[in-house]
Amino acid sequence: MNTTPTSQPAKLSSEEKNAHLRTFIQWLTVAALLTFIGIGLNDGRASFAMVALSAVLFALSVGALGYAIRAASRLQLGRLTLILPILMAAYQVLWLFLVLMQLAFWDPVSSYLACTSSALTDQGAGACLEELSNGLLRSLFGPRS
Repeated sequence: MNTTPTSQPAKLSSEEKNAHLRTFIQWLTVAALLTFIGIGLNDGRASFAMVALSAVLFALSVGALGYAIRAASRLQLGRLTLILPILMAAYQVLWLFLVLMQLAFWDPVSSYLACTSSALTDQGAGACLEELSNGLLRSLFGPRS
């Protein structure tokens, strides 16, 4: 009767390890490129369609990072290899949340961005901020009676 523990994974050959490392690097690169393109599309003058496209790119980037994490776990190099893609995925989820909030409150946010681009003083920026908060409240609770 063999009582050796079977929880130890089988050692990978160098060819398999290279294939997993190549996959890991490819998915990490894809995720980074999607991130840079998504950030570039979402500037202060972007249209609704461009911001929506950046949200799609951030979601695709999170998926690519999932594949990178899977490949990193197969490398059997330890948990340290998983830190970079997990931190990148957390960063992507934050960006995705922010872009989705920007899309959900498009009218107040776009008017705030237009207002701050033309505000020359701190008083003007404060008025823009007040306009943003009023616009968000109107979006959430409807117009005041």
